Amino acid sequence: MKHFTLNISLLFLTIIIANCRQETEKTMEETRSVYRTATVIEDDFTPPPIISASKFKSINEWLTNISENEKPEKTISHFKIGLIESPKENALYLIGRNLIEKGDTSHSTLDFEPKEMYFLIPSDQYKNLGRKEMLEKIVLEIKKFTETEAFKTSFLVEAKDLVFESTGEVIWQKDLQQ
Repeated sequence: MKHFTLNISLLFLTIIIANCRQETEKTMEETRSVYRTATVIEDDFTPPPIISASKFKSINEWLTNISENEKPEKTISHFKIGLIESPKENALYLIGRNLIEKGDTSHSTLDFEPKEMYFLIPSDQYKNLGRKEMLEKIVLEIKKFTETEAFKTSFLVEAKDLVFESTGEVIWQKDLQQ
């Protein structure tokens, strides 16, 4: 009986060791990681001069003007709309970027700056909004613009996307429209 108990004990010990080894190997497989470092270099653009007034009354009017009266000299991959904030006033800008990838480095070149690249946001339309609400309203107005004929027939739809840089939100993306 003693011999039988010893054999059973050895059997259990062998099973426990085998299970531990399998779990360790499984855990090691699951935790393997591949590390890759990527660098993005982005061309900067010139901040606006002091904008005392805007020729446009709305975001839609501003973007329609650009889409109807300007055209990039080359194809643009990504259009970006951003927000420049200051204590007294806020302004939007529109730029066009292309991404050039070489190995682990990407270079985002600034390839389009329209003549009317800045739009002074009318303070009366946003004065009672907090920052979050202001950003949401801007995004909504840009999304509404992407539903217009001015947008649909413009050079903007030749790009891969239109992004609101201040939140990183993709407003419009070519792949989703086809």
